[in-house]
Amino acid sequence: MYCKVKINNHYYNCYYETNELTNKEPLVMLHGWGVDCTNFKNIINELNYYVVIIDLIGFGKSDHPVKPFKLEDYVSQVDQMINHLKLSNIILLGHSFGGRVAIKYNYYYNLNKLILVDSAGIKHKTLKVYKEIIKYKVLKKIYYYTNKQKYIELLKNSGSRDYKILSPIMKQTMNCIIKEDLRKYCKTTRTRTIILWGLKDNETPLSDAYNYYNIFYDSRLVVFYNSGHFPHLDESDKFIKVINYVQND
Repeated sequence: MYCKVKINNHYYNCYYETNELTNKEPLVMLHGWGVDCTNFKNIINELNYYVVIIDLIGFGKSDHPVKPFKLEDYVSQVDQMINHLKLSNIILLGHSFGGRVAIKYNYYYNLNKLILVDSAGIKHKTLKVYKEIIKYKVLKKIYYYTNKQKYIELLKNSGSRDYKILSPIMKQTMNCIIKEDLRKYCKTTRTRTIILWGLKDNETPLSDAYNYYNIFYDSRLVVFYNSGHFPHLDESDKFIKVINYVQND
């Protein structure tokens, strides 16, 4: 069942099961950037949980933010939705950007288990990226004072395809979120953490999975050898089996 919930002047869209069976653990699922809760629709009927999937603000059928969101704002949104639905002892699953939210939620609140699926959150500082950033900043400053047309074109052409199609507020939201390295929020937690990763992921490399595996105190890593960034789509049968097994892990 899909519903809209108003919290702090924002309407949030979420999916949840209508038959509240007391013997089913609550599994809250957070989608990645650029998609919404329907990204999980092919697996939800096979999961042995009381499933809740939230459209994060700015995505799906939830409201667009009126000002840029920080990661803490998304954490607060998830917590308010969990409280609204009166959930406890939850397992929180975050895919990609949703993993960022899940990691920080786990830092602030008490989780039963944490599941990270090809999660973002580790910042990479390579020499090539550093040079590109410096070049962009220098050209931006020069063009601002010398050539307004080139300045506008530079701004227009910068960033990925996904970034270019965002609204100004969501661009600021994205800029704020991606600059934060979340490894320090993983070190102090004792939550059982299950890390699921596609071997062929070109967005968040497998090396990130090993980073998380080594940082979290109590973790387990499962690699999906025929998957890219979306193992729940690429290898859905295996994904479902692993998630259902987590209850007893």
